Amino acid sequence: MLSTAESTQTAYILSRIWSYQLSRLRECLDDFLIHQDKIESLYEFCLSAYAQNAGGSLSDAFGGLRDNQPFNRHRTRGKNKSGMVFHGSFPEIAKEYGIFELLDRWVNLTDATGINALPKYLTLISSVGLAYLLNFSLMRVDEGAKLRADCYEVERDPLGDDIHTLKGVTTKTIEDDDARWIVSPSGEIAVKAMKAVAFLRLKAAKKNPHIRLSKDDIENPVLQSLPHEPWSSRAPRSQSTKKYKKIRSYRDIWNIWPKFFDANKLTITEADLELANRMTFGLDPEKFAVGKVWPLAWHQLRRTGAVNMLASGLVTEAALQYQLKHDSRVTSQYYGKNYYRLKEPLSGETRGYYLREMYRSMVREFKALQSDQYVSPHGEKRKQQVISEISEKDHNQLLKAAKAGRISYRQTSLGVVQTLGLLSSWGDQQY
Repeated sequence: MLSTAESTQTAYILSRIWSYQLSRLRECLDDFLIHQDKIESLYEFCLSAYAQNAGGSLSDAFGGLRDNQPFNRHRTRGKNKSGMVFHGSFPEIAKEYGIFELLDRWVNLTDATGINALPKYLTLISSVGLAYLLNFSLMRVDEGAKLRADCYEVERDPLGDDIHTLKGVTTKTIEDDDARWIVSPSGEIAVKAMKAVAFLRLKAAKKNPHIRLSKDDIENPVLQSLPHEPWSSRAPRSQSTKKYKKIRSYRDIWNIWPKFFDANKLTITEADLELANRMTFGLDPEKFAVGKVWPLAWHQLRRTGAVNMLASGLVTEAALQYQLKHDSRVTSQYYGKNYYRLKEPLSGETRGYYLREMYRSMVREFKALQSDQYVSPHGEKRKQQVISEISEKDHNQLLKAAKAGRISYRQTSLGVVQTLGLLSSWGDQQY
């Protein structure tokens, strides 16, 4: 039976605000990639400087150098009798490497912030890359937090089009340790920046005596890398097995990197509030009011993307269900069509009947393709290859061939050949 209970849905981000936050994310990633070589050179120089003042071993620098830190504006520049080398203030070194303006623009670089501005900036890039991918992939934030360096893949579909995907783990509604999310081709920019940060920090992590790294951690690191620099206050100083870092809320960007967003650009106007209330039922008037800053949240990116995909006309409900990793079409409709009354509308038994009938309907539609009414431009033989049912024996053989890398074949709750192309097309339109 139907429930009459109503619930407040996650807010849909208005186009003006969504576009602004996305443009800032892209600007930050592009800025990093332009200066990547200089950043990496400075980072490696800093590691060498700390190793030098720790007696020649970077591992010993993780115990803390106290007054012997190489970047100290109160120490005379040069090498002293003990063999330690001092380089003056960190802002001066950043200027020599040509990235003072970059660091100051995004994280504020002064004598007071010193070298801590560098790990703060690297963490910003990891967070920005995650936010950028969530905008386009509709992943949950905990799914995005576990993506590794090899997550980005490009496959060629039968029509010759490139399909850009992210691979990772999903467990909330569907159990799959090798799941796929279709993403805009511009997602490669975010992955490239996060990979650069992850492998850069890995250089310090491998020398940290307080952590243990597996072979996979070294060859295929997590993109949301932990800070491992010996000068970072967050670097492990005692035995640690922590692999994934806790992801702060999207709104925390205000507190951690106050230069990133312009509050004026995200302030809610009367027109904004009117449209927001039409798009989302039951918004909290304490959070959503004229003159207040829009309270960005990770889950808003997921719902906003779902609505935009369906509104584009390029993405079907079945495709959206696959992308959101939902176990039922009902939940996807709740996300994408403002069906706030359908969050938990059905009893367990009724829901079961609904889902069985939905999938039976899909099977009936598929079988209908076998009629003479439908033809393939590649001939009758090709049509039969496409729509013929796969036996259990063939299915198992295809799975083995896919794992060996000989073919592209995946077991999912939905057919995905056409789904991939539609979702990729939507992503192309956004950036």
